[in-house]
Amino acid sequence: MQSVFTVQDAAKSLRAHPNLVRKLLQQGRLGGFRLGRSWRITENDLNAYMATQGRLSHAQRAQWEDLMKAQESALKSVWDNETDEIWNDV
Repeated sequence: MQSVFTVQDAAKSLRAHPNLVRKLLQQGRLGGFRLGRSWRITENDLNAYMATQGRLSHAQRAQWEDLMKAQESALKSVWDNETDEIWNDV
């Protein structure tokens, strides 16, 4: 089970002010969900945001890159389908 952070916990992890974290959540740039009037951020959402900002440790970055490669190879079989001629004109 993954960890769930409060705005204050996420702000500490990001080394940012809690108001900035709230702004990122409201803009949809940081994934999260509302629990009553409060925001909660999952560990995966926090790691995904940090990956786009260059704030992952070496181990976390390697894990993220492996995940992206696996996703890319899975999608490649769908997108590089020569029998589907409609996409050849794009």
